Amino acid sequence: DDRRMTGMSVGQQLINYSIVTPHDPAKIGSGGLGMNGLLSVDMRNTYESGFQRHLEANNIAQVGDKHECCSSGSFGLSLFLLRLIQNIIQRLVDDLVEDGFYRHEDVERLLIWLGWKPGRLDSMPEKFQEMKKLVAQAIGGQNYGNAFGDDCPMERPKSYKDCHACKKYTKRQRRGAVANTEQSVIIPTERNGDTVRVLDACEEGFKVDRKASMEKLRELGVELDEEFGVDEEVKMPSMFLHLLARDTSESFGLPANSPHAPRWRVYRRGSRSYNYWRDLGFIAMHLACPDKKLRLLLFVVPWCRMGFHKPGLIMGFKQMERGLRSSCSSTATGTLLDVLCSPRTAVDRSLDRPVGETPVVLFGAYILHLSQFSHITPRYINPFVKSFLSGDNHLGREFQHMMKKGYFHLISSTSRKNALLLDRECEDLGDEEGDGEGDGDDDSSVGSVHSDEGWDDEAAEPDAKMPPREEVEKKEKRKKKVERRFLRNLFCRLTRSNPGDKKSFTEVALPSALHYLMFNRDGERMSSDAIYQRLELVKKSGMFGGEILDALVRGRKKFLVNGGNTTGNHHSANAETKK
Repeated sequence: DDRRMTGMSVGQQLINYSIVTPHDPAKIGSGGLGMNGLLSVDMRNTYESGFQRHLEANNIAQVGDKHECCSSGSFGLSLFLLRLIQNIIQRLVDDLVEDGFYRHEDVERLLIWLGWKPGRLDSMPEKFQEMKKLVAQAIGGQNYGNAFGDDCPMERPKSYKDCHACKKYTKRQRRGAVANTEQSVIIPTERNGDTVRVLDACEEGFKVDRKASMEKLRELGVELDEEFGVDEEVKMPSMFLHLLARDTSESFGLPANSPHAPRWRVYRRGSRSYNYWRDLGFIAMHLACPDKKLRLLLFVVPWCRMGFHKPGLIMGFKQMERGLRSSCSSTATGTLLDVLCSPRTAVDRSLDRPVGETPVVLFGAYILHLSQFSHITPRYINPFVKSFLSGDNHLGREFQHMMKKGYFHLISSTSRKNALLLDRECEDLGDEEGDGEGDGDDDSSVGSVHSDEGWDDEAAEPDAKMPPREEVEKKEKRKKKVERRFLRNLFCRLTRSNPGDKKSFTEVALPSALHYLMFNRDGERMSSDAIYQRLELVKKSGMFGGEILDALVRGRKKFLVNGGNTTGNHHSANAETKK
């Protein structure tokens, strides 16, 4: 099995770490246990993987990956694409140097130009951030802007659909976005030179002039072959056509439509073309001028697609392909800026380079694997990815609304009742984990879970003769069995409340658990030493922590101060036992 050599996938390791690690704002990915559905999905994957073992044992043939939640090729795919992107960007830099447009000098690192801002609901968490904004910040710092400025599709949206209703933009707003892009990005690049800019080739603004751009290109004699496409999924962006048809005469002080004005083109050198729109989601546009200054615009697919999801959208491989192109384009952007806008002369390929903020690695390791192989929706995956991009743990309530009302509720009261019923059946039939002699745990048994014996802390009287080894081992085995049964029963009582109902936990589940911890079946208070040993076992077991363990410790202290409550019965917490 390859997993014995490589271990579980990176994505599955993150989920396991998140579930067992209490939430800490300083620890990225911690606190997943409090997220709705994350534990149940992980348990379902575990059951599925275990069922594969059952099928193998019964000689049933299987096809494909038997344990897909534990391993997949998605992380390897992301590393392969990272190396491919590094090779492409290195060739691009080398070609710019050989053509004389780049001289290993820092170029101006200006705005990353995004498309439009989605709306925000009044109920949205205070620190919620959009994916594309965090990607832009991870790549270019705080230097980013929007073509539509601060205009959102709808003022005061009332639903998620309203926040992303980009079709609501008016034609006037769309033309304003085109003019804003020209004035803020394209014209300064043409006039100044030694500049590289990154533009989100979002259709919402420039599609208003798509037909006009096509007509102008035909007038200029540009052949509109299949490279420009007609299908919605593969056609070249309207911004690309707009730039090809653009007259740059005014930027260089020439008469309108001057034949001497340079024109924007896809950067090529020899047979190499840096148009990777369909495969990797970016195009390198270059304006060649006599002064040999670098004028480079990088068109990229919208970065929101990296973690995009909405009601009704099928999160299959077709949508994953869009997300993969988005992550590749942002990775290419970061790799290029890292070279052109710094003293570096080559792409950083070092093995010890941190990849925590590399979009294509995050997409492969987490989004692709967890959505397609661990069956977790991107809505729950995105907070993890956002955490790596920003350096803040986005699993906190201040970042998103997917957390449970109470962190400590694991299973429902129905599951608890079924567990108790099974436990009683085991008591009646005898424990298969025993020594094979049908030694049931009745009230008279030594070390019974219902009695003081076996729980006190006092040393026994020294015997002149040591008992036989078999007797010692048998007693130790019985003790371990009693401890396991005690912990299981305590767990069942702590989960009597319904998930998210903190009131029922404090009024029903906790009193029942405390009564079970400190009283025997007859309702008699156990010795202080026995109670102490039980609580120590609870602490050492690792099954209980955080608020649950604190509640048990506080309950015991309050019990000792009040002298205890000797009324009530062992099996249920009625009105008297809760006084």
